[in-house]
Amino acid sequence: MNSNTRTVLDRPGWAVGMDLAYDFVGGRKFGPALPPSDTHASDIYAPNAAGLYTPFAANVLTRTDLGLQTVPTRTQLVSAAPYALSDAGWSATNATKTAGQVGPTNLNNNDAALITCTASGSPSFATSTTGSYTSGTTYTISAFVKAGTQSLVQLTGSSVTFGASQYANFNLATGVVTASAGLVSSAIETYADGWKRISITLPATGTSSAATAGIVCFIASPTDTRAPTVTLSTTFYVGGIDASAGAFAVPPILTAAATVNGNQQVISLPTQLAVGVAGFIQVDLKNIGVSTLQILSYENI
Repeated sequence: MNSNTRTVLDRPGWAVGMDLAYDFVGGRKFGPALPPSDTHASDIYAPNAAGLYTPFAANVLTRTDLGLQTVPTRTQLVSAAPYALSDAGWSATNATKTAGQVGPTNLNNNDAALITCTASGSPSFATSTTGSYTSGTTYTISAFVKAGTQSLVQLTGSSVTFGASQYANFNLATGVVTASAGLVSSAIETYADGWKRISITLPATGTSSAATAGIVCFIASPTDTRAPTVTLSTTFYVGGIDASAGAFAVPPILTAAATVNGNQQVISLPTQLAVGVAGFIQVDLKNIGVSTLQILSYENI
């Protein structure tokens, strides 16, 4: 907000022309600025510039070096422990699961799984059952994966819920989507220590009260179709899988079947700015990633 009530001498360079200024990336403010409030009943994980998700306890301002972070309310549909792969709900088909591996930092440090292809067929790794899905609703499934001796992987969902032709293929070495079909969108994000987060957004084509959510498959070619038959003796790692209703991937939900309430961040202007001030409000939004949806609104109170 701009006026002549502050002198040039006591105004820092980053706030030139402003009487009230916030820098949420740098964690600083200028003028009669009140700190913002953040309301959320659950722990929230938010990304920082290093590519790590960090936890923020209930009602703690969700701010990283990327600025303020907001997330919507979502329910985790994975019924096995989403980031503890030793859980008996996780199973491998034509492959073996070796749990207790070092996983994605801050999310799964000691219970990722090494998946080894042991037989020909359609080798994959998935939870045995998950929550309810409704035909016509859009869902987003994501998985933290890391290359072992296998760099090509596929992410898909249950054919009962999502049909037999919806999938995306990923190259973990190059960080690209190599093929997809039947999806709203697909994405791959770089995390720390060689981990990638792969995601697909897709409509449910059937209704089910207990279907598999994310299925991570071995593939032999970047252009393989859904759940191909392959003969391999390779490995990759899985650090966790999320599934929820919505059109984009949100920060990880570490508790099975849990609902994480979204947060609302509010900045209240001081009362001395409420009367007799003419000027403007300038907002600079940067670094809005695929895991974040930000809505800006203002009102007189």
